[in-house]
Amino acid sequence: MLGTMNADSWNEWRQSHGPPNLWDADLTGMNLAGRNLAHADLRLANLEGADLRSAVLRKAKLRGARLTHADLRNADLSGADLGKAELEMGDGGLYYVPTVLRGARLAGCNLSAASLIGADLSDCQLVRVDLSNANLDGASVYGTSCWDVDLKGASQRNLRVTRDDQPYITIDRLELAQFIHLIIENAKLRDFLDTVSAKTVLILSRFTDARTEYLDAIRDAVRSKGDIPLVFDFSRPASKDVTGTIEVLARLVKFVVVDLSDPSSVPHELATVVPFMRRTPILPLLDTSASTYSMFNDMFSYPWVLEIRKYESHAELSGLLPLALESAEQTAVELRERT
Repeated sequence: MLGTMNADSWNEWRQSHGPPNLWDADLTGMNLAGRNLAHADLRLANLEGADLRSAVLRKAKLRGARLTHADLRNADLSGADLGKAELEMGDGGLYYVPTVLRGARLAGCNLSAASLIGADLSDCQLVRVDLSNANLDGASVYGTSCWDVDLKGASQRNLRVTRDDQPYITIDRLELAQFIHLIIENAKLRDFLDTVSAKTVLILSRFTDARTEYLDAIRDAVRSKGDIPLVFDFSRPASKDVTGTIEVLARLVKFVVVDLSDPSSVPHELATVVPFMRRTPILPLLDTSASTYSMFNDMFSYPWVLEIRKYESHAELSGLLPLALESAEQTAVELRERT
């Protein structure tokens, strides 16, 4: 029926029959231009080579659908779920991306080398999307969220970060768009950033199950001062650049608390970044039943590395923390006054 009716007849039929169930349907090469497919169930449907120009696919379920070589010019996919959909450009084929993707959820999609020039990506969720070598020039990205997006080789010129009713502001990096808009919109952003540096304490160690109570003691002591504990646990596997992550976090916070009680608790990455901290005090703690991480001994030549505070029990740790944290905070003030 979908393929035999023209667009006007189909859209009239839709008014009385509601969204169609086209789950796993074979719609290869079909002429669907101008069809109203809003809210339609098109999960796993094969739309390869289909003509979807100006089709209405608002809030359609397109998870896992195959859309390779589909003509999506001026299609409205606002709010559609395109998770795991195949949207890549075929070899040598002409690929058109819909003009309106506002609010679409694109998870795991392959949009490598796709043309998204001037596309409306407002409010889109881009999760694990391959946009390598894609062209995003002139796209609207207000409200777009990006998580694990591959933008290697992508052209990102003149991305609009504001709504239509706001001043026209653009930037050339998708990852920066959200941050720039936050600066524009949030008059209290400076206060927020000041809060991060003035109230947050980074806690580094290897907190196994047996040492959970010690971590809780450090957290509680930080909170009792009105500060915010930020924990980096080396016992969890890390797939990203650990050194870079620690350096970024350490530069943001007021000071760093390092528990050296596990010989592998402070790996080489920390010793690499400590020399560059300068304005961020490092407060080392050590359970006397453990051995100190050997490379850390070299760190005490830096004035921002404080003396090791040793303890034998949970109770002793809880007792020494208030004065130790106070010392680290005072050092933080002094270091900032010098620079």
